[in-house]
Amino acid sequence: MGNSPTVARAFAPGHVTGLFVPETLGKEKLTWGSRGAGLVLDRGVLATARRTSGADGLKLRSPAGAHALTITERALSALLQEVPGAGGLEVEIVHDLPISRGLGMSAAGTLAATMAAARVLGLPETSAIAQAHLAEIEGHGGLGGIPAILGDGIEVRRSPGLPPHGVVERTPCAVPITLGVLGKAMESPPLLSDPKFLAKVRKIGEGLMESLPPPPLELDHLLEVSQSFAMELGLGEPRIREALQFCSARGFLASQAMLGNTIFAPMVDPETEAQLERMGFLVYRLKVGARGANLVA
Repeated sequence: MGNSPTVARAFAPGHVTGLFVPETLGKEKLTWGSRGAGLVLDRGVLATARRTSGADGLKLRSPAGAHALTITERALSALLQEVPGAGGLEVEIVHDLPISRGLGMSAAGTLAATMAAARVLGLPETSAIAQAHLAEIEGHGGLGGIPAILGDGIEVRRSPGLPPHGVVERTPCAVPITLGVLGKAMESPPLLSDPKFLAKVRKIGEGLMESLPPPPLELDHLLEVSQSFAMELGLGEPRIREALQFCSARGFLASQAMLGNTIFAPMVDPETEAQLERMGFLVYRLKVGARGANLVA
């Protein structure tokens, strides 16, 4: 740690999963995760890590509150155990988007935090990525978020787990998109720890994954396949299905973010946006992300 800075910052992008197939076999959990596809977002989480000279241990803060930090705390605690006598570590994370709405804030917060922490602890980035992935898997926060946000654009996870086990295909894409977020949170852990739910997801997702071609993958193609997945899964509030049908009638392909009460579509027109707001959606305008997780100068 002698040459490491005392303060480091890292950004990790949010992510929208359109469809996924759980894959949790084998003894090595770094190979666990999912096959699936989605969009990396241009907004996400900024984490700041500071090594302190006070009492040993971890202090983790976020304006979002302690409920949003369970998986992040798990990953950081594991990272600290790799450096005996590391001293104190303070980490603050700030989320750009709502939590528990299918926008990958758990994975982004955890990866940004571990990347910043690894920098001040003198650990390699591979340790940060591995501990973030393991915490997501073991805490049932997600099944493919960490591999997805290591890069940009439209992503297709052809095999599960972290590289080199996992294989992620990417298509750069700077298209503006609309997110419509309903107020009710959808917690991932109860769903991702339910064998019956995972079996249903696997059954629906298997065939749809096979229909995704090699890159470049068009956004419309991803949305078509994702919409089929969402409609068959039937997850979330009834207004989700109503919003998907309304957007389609207006000429905008839309789908549901997994796992959340959120829809995503190419940038809609003002009239469509206004109607979504009347239906109770909080609307965000953003873009498909052009960068994966990275340290911030």
